[in-house]
Amino acid sequence: MEGLKLNKKNIYLMYLIIFLQSLVFYGSIATLYRQKRGLSMTEIFIIESAYFIIVIILEVPWGKLADKIGYKKIVVIANFIYFLSKIVFYNSGSFLGFLIERIFLAAALAGLSGCDSAYLYNSIYDKSLCDKVFSKYNFYTTLGFLLASLSSVFIIEISMESTVLFTIVAYGIAFILSLFLDEVPKDEKNASIKMNFKETFNNKNIIVFIISITLFSEIVQGITVYLNQNKYISCGIDVKKFGIILALSQIISLITGKSYYFKRILGERKYINILYLIILVATLILWRTTSAVVSVISVMSISLSDALFAPIVMEIENKSVTTGDRATILSVYSVIGSVVSAVINPLIGLGADYSLRTSFLLCSMLCVIALIAMNYYLARENSKMKLCDEKRI
Repeated sequence: MEGLKLNKKNIYLMYLIIFLQSLVFYGSIATLYRQKRGLSMTEIFIIESAYFIIVIILEVPWGKLADKIGYKKIVVIANFIYFLSKIVFYNSGSFLGFLIERIFLAAALAGLSGCDSAYLYNSIYDKSLCDKVFSKYNFYTTLGFLLASLSSVFIIEISMESTVLFTIVAYGIAFILSLFLDEVPKDEKNASIKMNFKETFNNKNIIVFIISITLFSEIVQGITVYLNQNKYISCGIDVKKFGIILALSQIISLITGKSYYFKRILGERKYINILYLIILVATLILWRTTSAVVSVISVMSISLSDALFAPIVMEIENKSVTTGDRATILSVYSVIGSVVSAVINPLIGLGADYSLRTSFLLCSMLCVIALIAMNYYLARENSKMKLCDEKRI
């Protein structure tokens, strides 16, 4: 019966593709790899801001093109550019080189952003299964990163560069697999880009939601990708143990496959608030602690919260789209998020160059803002639902 509710081939292929694209074998040393090749923390975050600016420029045109020619074609093209970005990363040895790599990455992720979740969403005929499919999708993301982290412990022994080479192979296979996806039906309505922006900004509540989840995402990204490594070093942890720590973090995050289950038990609002509070407490602890064990546990808690939150974001964003231009609207959401990210990233980078403690304190302050914004969104949505119920009565 479930076969009638899902396009199993598409969904299983998407699970496999995201698994392969999560095999980032250099993940545990990403910051150190860049620093080894001459980048400062400020330069790393400046490049991240440039990345978001490029995403802003490309996001909506990609989404509009996807709604016009089909989601599969964009997924294939974007996955090819994604593969090329890893090759450029391997050959980068300067600020300009890593900037070019980020341009490729921005082009790829601007294409995939919204399009991959729209593709998955349209492969699910029974929308009540969305939270389950999105939870599993994020589970395979975590599983891939876990296996990459475990493997990196041994690959780093060869060289840092070897971790990038293994990553290139995984992304090449992912691109080849994307060629075997089937196209899904496109939503019929095709409004102008101007109308899609207008429709999005008319829904002020979703804007608040996007700002909140973007702040959440930037805190997670800043700490789990960049700041954690310098924090570990300051606590006396050997670089060779970074892969093991990252692997343990991903093992815990495998619980993301049951995210939909926890959400149904606790209720969406309570569940989201718990995840935000975990991040807030963890950032405050990282601001104050000098303990290696406490630092590792705090970073793991942040990773876990992010993994559990991701499926909810995908579901809320897709269900908020009421027009036919699904990929375009989701791209508009991403543009708004990218604008926020482009502002936040340099601040975290400058804070990190001043001192690690400053950057963690800044992250905790951003988390408070994100939590307030999210509760505003949830309260408004709850009021809207009650109004609809009263009208039905």
